[in-house]
Amino acid sequence: MPIPRQPRGVRWIATQTATYDILMALFASVVGLSSAWNHATVQPAPLISRREIVSAPTSTIQVERISISEAHQAAITDAIREGRRTANK
Repeated sequence: MPIPRQPRGVRWIATQTATYDILMALFASVVGLSSAWNHATVQPAPLISRREIVSAPTSTIQVERISISEAHQAAITDAIREGRRTANK
């Protein structure tokens, strides 16, 4: 009975479980690096908006920082108020 030959080359590497660990780490690092690059180059949306309030008697402009959800809610409220005002004319 002949002695079987040891696998060589790609067949030998494919039988090693550490090969799959190394490949998974390599692909994970590529995904992580591309995600970091994307995060560094894309400008995030601002979390804070500003609203300027003009007081009537003195015309002084006050700047107030509000969150985007508050700005969105204020815009909806203003649109509803304007719609009701124009409907009553």
